[in-house]
Amino acid sequence: MNKINMLVILLVLGVILLPATALATGLDDVGEPSNPPQVFQGARQLIIDMLGWIRWLIPAGAALMVAYHAFGKVMNTDSGVAADKNRKMKDVLIYAAVGMGAVSIIEFFMSYFA
Repeated sequence: MNKINMLVILLVLGVILLPATALATGLDDVGEPSNPPQVFQGARQLIIDMLGWIRWLIPAGAALMVAYHAFGKVMNTDSGVAADKNRKMKDVLIYAAVGMGAVSIIEFFMSYFA
């Protein structure tokens, strides 16, 4: 997956999740607290639970992918393969950092609206 595709996926997730956090806050049009519908309270809890799982799955998946590429690098003697595996390991770490940053931004907005 190239960088543009990853950024598009993260933007789409942000566009989907951020309005849901605003709806789940329970503020009416003038900013006064109101009683949000039960579906929005449930959606907010679902997002919080989902982010809790994602917060653990991204580093675990990244560690497994780095280990997989490191193993492939060790098993090959070709220098071109080693350079390719090094690039892939670097890309995995970058994508993991971007994913964790996106989770952190969404959690920040969730805590702001809570």
